[in-house]
Amino acid sequence: MKNLFPEYKPDGKKFLFLIVFVTVSISFFLQILLYYKGFYSISADESGRTLLAYQWLEGIDQPGEPWLPFHKIINAVALNIHPDLFWTPRITGTIFGLLSSAAFIYYSYRLFHNRGITLLAALIGVFFPPFVIIRAVPLAEVMFVFFIITGSSCFLKWLQEEKRLYLIIASFLFALSASIRYEGWLFSFSFLVYIILIYRKIRLVDFIINFLILAGFPLYWVILNYIQTGDPFTFIASTSGGYTLHHDTFIMLLRYNLVTQFIYQNILYLNFCGIISLIILSFINDNIRVLVLFLISAFLILVLLSFAKIGMPSHAFWRIPLVWNILLIPFSAHFLIKLSEFFADHFKKEKKIFVFLFASVMIIYFIFQIGRLSSKSMFTADERNAGKFINSKVIKEKGFKVLIDSSGWEYLNVYISSNYPEIFIPNTGPDSSFPEKPIVNPKENLKIPLLKKLGIKYLVFETGSYKKYFDQCTQIKPVKNFGKWKVYSLLNK
Repeated sequence: MKNLFPEYKPDGKKFLFLIVFVTVSISFFLQILLYYKGFYSISADESGRTLLAYQWLEGIDQPGEPWLPFHKIINAVALNIHPDLFWTPRITGTIFGLLSSAAFIYYSYRLFHNRGITLLAALIGVFFPPFVIIRAVPLAEVMFVFFIITGSSCFLKWLQEEKRLYLIIASFLFALSASIRYEGWLFSFSFLVYIILIYRKIRLVDFIINFLILAGFPLYWVILNYIQTGDPFTFIASTSGGYTLHHDTFIMLLRYNLVTQFIYQNILYLNFCGIISLIILSFINDNIRVLVLFLISAFLILVLLSFAKIGMPSHAFWRIPLVWNILLIPFSAHFLIKLSEFFADHFKKEKKIFVFLFASVMIIYFIFQIGRLSSKSMFTADERNAGKFINSKVIKEKGFKVLIDSSGWEYLNVYISSNYPEIFIPNTGPDSSFPEKPIVNPKENLKIPLLKKLGIKYLVFETGSYKKYFDQCTQIKPVKNFGKWKVYSLLNK
């Protein structure tokens, strides 16, 4: 059967650039649309990571911090240029989201060198619901996805052309991914194994360079943890603590492990058909077989770790297999092209009709799924407005502190919206999972001298028992409501 479109010719690069331009434009439009409808985050992690970047910029760094540094450093640099805690991280996330869209098209091109497959993969990728969501929020995942996609593209180029530069660039990109998410360590390890297996094929100096690049950051991080905490692997317990705290049952492990999530997500988003093309092509194409073995090796290591409850998040489990799901999309496009050829031959119709039909159904379904995933933002407009209100008071008055309800992690969203997180004092400590003794307790009398000693002028609370308690107090007065959040002012009596 003939290909749907001809193979790339020298002038095919113009077509590739056109796809990139259109896809990036659609991606940008979708991100703006999600912001416009009030979708700001999938969790409080976005605000927490922004706060880490802000504190690092201010010279505050926690020894033994488990979060890898790249995301923090990039956002800190951006905040130094434009100190807006709400928009700046979202701007950097948008930039990496657009870069990821462009990199994905190049990856698809390097895989098949086919216009039809590249075009269909670009169309699926730009509307692929989890990819759309992750491009719209300021999490580290979008940076991680960018470096894994570009690293895989350079790996493919090395396999196809065997130019040493692409091998070194691929190593460098995978090494950068290892400074963003711990899954990057698995990609770096798998690529390091590949480098060891082909050591006779490359020069000794290239072997040493690639080895040092790939092993450098993980070794640095382990040594740093040992110096700061006395335990070189303290980050393992720290990053897995949230999962074991909230989901530590066998049933939940079966539900949230990597294999289950990978299968479920790819069935849900019509991407599982790519497995068929991936398997077939792995048997007939040497370069694709090597790439697939590399990707599967990193995947299988994480599967074992997930069953051991290592590296599992406390929420949004669809993020973990996301990068593999995205790398699978071009294979789904390949399958749909071949399926279109089959139907065209069988029904004696144009192939393009079936491709258009498949693509249209997928996009309509994807738009529905995007709406479902973005129907609830974990960073609400009420939290945004409450923070902006405090910001307006800081600009006018200065020199005061704000006691905030920290019983839930969403209090961080108010921090970020205010743009002055240093003025807040969390009522039950900064860790909502392990609350400390409250400064204000609705079961006790209001400690006015303590509040004044701490410099507190405003109180921002969302919990019903606290609001009921404050509404009955004569020493404070309600100032403004923002949905479930309520702002109170301490009276000067």
